[in-house]
Order: sequence, then C-alpha cells, then structure tokens
Amino acid sequence: MVDEAAQQSSGGGSILPLLLLVGVFALMYFLVIRPQSQRRKQMTSMQNKVEEGAPVMTLGGLYGTVVSTEGDSVLLEVSPGVTNRYARAAIAKVLSDEEATKAGMAANEDAVDEDDVPLTDAVLVEEPVVATTTTTTTAPEPPAAPEVVSDPTADPRPVSAEADSTADTADSAKGTDRR
Repeated sequence: MVDEAAQQSSGGGSILPLLLLVGVFALMYFLVIRPQSQRRKQMTSMQNKVEEGAPVMTLGGLYGTVVSTEGDSVLLEVSPGVTNRYARAAIAKVLSDEEATKAGMAANEDAVDEDDVPLTDAVLVEEPVVATTTTTTTAPEPPAAPEVVSDPTADPRPVSAEADSTADTADSAKGTDRR
C-alpha cells in the first residue's frame, strides 16, 4: 500500500516541471524571438524598397538623400555635391517629409513664397564707409635674448675651467690618470 501511494505521487508530480519548462519556452518565443524576427523582416523589406530621391537616416545617424542604388549599396548625397557610398543594411529608416524638414534636408515651403522677388532682382543699397583713425602707442619690444643651441647628447653638467683644473690636480695627487 505504501508502494502504491509512492508510485502515484511520484508519477503525477513529474509532469508539472515538464509543463513549466515548455511554458517558459513558449512565453520566451512569443515575447522575444517572434517580435525580433518580425522587426528584422520589416527592416530588410524597407531597405530593399529604398528608391532614388528618398531622404534616409543611416544607422550611424547620418542624414542623406539617395542618389542611386546599385545591388547591395546605395549612394547618398549628404551635402550639395558630396556623396558617400553605404551598404543597404546601413539604412536605419526612410524619413517622412516632416522628419526630413526637421533634419534640415527638405526645403521648408513656409520659408519661401512664390511672390518673393529673387535676390538677383533686388536693388542693393550700399552704406557710406566712414573712415576712422585710431592711434595706439605700444611699448618698444625688449631686445631678444640670444638663442642658445644645445646638443641633446652633451653632458648636462656645467663646464668651468676651475672645475677641470681641480679635478686634474686631485687625480694627479691620487696617482690616477683621467685619460
């Protein structure tokens, strides 16, 4: 009787950890793996659909306009007359008109009206130039110190005639020769 109770309790309890393990993997799949793969597919399709003239931002944060597309690379105009070649995978997103305007890429329609006269047709009025003289006095420059050229391989100790003569007399008194 004790054996039957032990078999039933151990057999019935072994399925619960297995169900918990399967549940954790299913939860991880639906919360992490599946959304990440969907984002990757969306990013790849967006990068493949990039067309010429589209304002884009790269993964590094560089804004530019697509000039041409060739296989796995795109040519971006980052400034008037300046182009850079990037891999398609480096495009982070295609900008909307509003985002491009904020980034300073698209011309702002509010800034220029059709009624505005171009600058070349405008009359320029020059203001008269008034000459002003100012006198300043400066102190004379002190004479320049003589330039000292030093040999980097020379001995940094000062050389004096007295030091050499005393060293020679001390060496001769000891009976040693400095040479």
